[in-house]
Amino acid sequence: MARLLPLLLGATLMTPAFSEIQFRNECGEVQGDFYQFSAKLLNGTETINFSDYQGKVVLVCNVATY
Repeated sequence: MARLLPLLLGATLMTPAFSEIQFRNECGEVQGDFYQFSAKLLNGTETINFSDYQGKVVLVCNVATY
Protein backbone atom coordinates (compact mmCIF):
# COMPACT_ATOMS: atom_id res chain seq x y z
CA MET A 1 0.00 0.00 0.00
CA ALA A 2 2.85 2.39 0.79
CA ARG A 3 4.18 1.96 -2.76
CA LEU A 4 0.82 2.82 -4.30
CA LEU A 5 0.29 5.98 -2.27
CA PRO A 6 2.68 8.22 -4.31
CA LEU A 7 1.23 6.88 -7.57
CA LEU A 8 -2.36 7.50 -6.47
CA LEU A 9 -1.50 10.94 -5.12
CA GLY A 10 0.24 11.89 -8.37
CA ALA A 11 -2.65 10.64 -10.49
CA THR A 12 -5.13 12.55 -8.35
CA LEU A 13 -3.18 15.79 -8.65
CA MET A 14 -2.73 15.41 -12.43
CA THR A 15 -6.42 14.75 -13.19
CA PRO A 16 -7.63 18.41 -13.02
CA ALA A 17 -4.88 19.52 -15.41
CA PHE A 18 -5.93 17.01 -18.06
CA SER A 19 -9.66 17.62 -17.68
CA GLU A 20 -9.25 21.40 -18.06
CA ILE A 21 -7.55 20.97 -21.42
CA GLN A 22 -10.11 18.43 -22.60
CA PHE A 23 -13.19 20.54 -21.80
CA ARG A 24 -11.94 24.02 -22.70
CA ASN A 25 -14.50 25.95 -24.73
CA GLU A 26 -14.18 29.38 -26.34
CA CYS A 27 -17.33 31.52 -26.32
CA GLY A 28 -17.86 34.74 -28.18
CA GLU A 29 -19.16 38.00 -26.78
CA VAL A 30 -22.93 38.40 -26.54
CA GLN A 31 -24.37 41.74 -27.62
CA GLY A 32 -27.12 43.21 -25.47
CA ASP A 33 -28.33 42.51 -22.00
CA PHE A 34 -30.76 39.99 -20.54
CA TYR A 35 -33.79 42.19 -21.13
CA GLN A 36 -33.22 42.37 -24.89
CA PHE A 37 -33.73 38.61 -25.34
CA SER A 38 -36.81 36.42 -25.56
CA ALA A 39 -37.59 32.71 -25.38
CA LYS A 40 -40.29 30.43 -26.73
CA LEU A 41 -42.32 28.23 -24.43
CA LEU A 42 -41.58 24.53 -24.75
CA ASN A 43 -44.81 23.91 -26.64
CA GLY A 44 -43.98 26.77 -29.04
CA THR A 45 -47.27 28.60 -28.55
CA GLU A 46 -45.93 31.80 -27.04
CA THR A 47 -42.77 33.91 -26.91
CA ILE A 48 -41.79 35.46 -23.59
CA ASN A 49 -39.96 38.78 -23.71
CA PHE A 50 -37.52 39.14 -20.85
CA SER A 51 -38.10 42.90 -20.93
CA ASP A 52 -41.44 42.14 -19.22
CA TYR A 53 -39.44 41.19 -16.12
CA GLN A 54 -37.28 44.30 -15.88
CA GLY A 55 -37.15 45.55 -12.28
CA LYS A 56 -38.12 42.11 -10.92
CA VAL A 57 -35.99 39.32 -9.51
CA VAL A 58 -35.41 36.61 -12.14
CA LEU A 59 -33.90 33.18 -11.48
CA VAL A 60 -32.40 31.51 -14.56
CA CYS A 61 -31.79 27.78 -14.18
CA ASN A 62 -29.78 26.33 -17.05
CA VAL A 63 -30.14 22.55 -16.94
CA ALA A 64 -28.65 21.83 -20.37
CA THR A 65 -25.75 19.42 -20.69
CA TYR A 66 -22.66 19.95 -22.79
